[in-house]
Amino acid sequence: MPRVRGFLHITYKLYHFLDKLSGPAKGRALNVYLSLMKYAWKMNKYRCDLRHSTIVKDTNLSRNSVKAALNSLAKLNIVKIKKGRSGCTYSVNEKFLKSEVSNFDSQLSNSDSKVSNSGYISRNSTITIKGEIKEVKDICSKGYDKEKCIELLSVLPLPVLNKSIENNYMIYYCKLALERKLDAEKNQNLVDPKTIQAAIRNVAKQTNTRYKQVKAYNIRNGIKPWK
Repeated sequence: MPRVRGFLHITYKLYHFLDKLSGPAKGRALNVYLSLMKYAWKMNKYRCDLRHSTIVKDTNLSRNSVKAALNSLAKLNIVKIKKGRSGCTYSVNEKFLKSEVSNFDSQLSNSDSKVSNSGYISRNSTITIKGEIKEVKDICSKGYDKEKCIELLSVLPLPVLNKSIENNYMIYYCKLALERKLDAEKNQNLVDPKTIQAAIRNVAKQTNTRYKQVKAYNIRNGIKPWK
């Protein structure tokens, strides 16, 4: 799963709604619900396909407890369950959620009204970043499944995918799309091996926690180079 997700607001409406369950059933239902939300994303309209074994692994509950919790969530109309050949499709009732706002969008929103003391981050640079990854955002907002999303992203230019990863937007999907793109171009001898190695090193650098901390510190204090 992607490592970066927007803030997920689970309302107290849900928490108190689960008071209808007695004893430890409320805690188990909430645990199972959180497991579902790990996979049910806004881009998929809060739907996910899971096996019971996956939820069991996430929650550390027994299979019977997971089934009981899912049945409780279904009876309360918190989750709709559609059985399939392998696993089930779960649709989460959005009335118990607030809209997701990605970390990246939040940063852009804040930077629209603020300019850093150093002057390196401005409204103009914000607009530029938005424009550079607009294609990524357009694809990821269509609600495609994982495979289709990665397939479409892999068609985008390398700089666009790298910029999205650098700005912590859809890192997981963009990394997989980047790997697929590089593999395809390598097989067709369309890209120099050195270019592939450089792209891989760049991804590793941009996703390194220490690198991001140093970069953020340099930006705040106006220390160059900070790219």
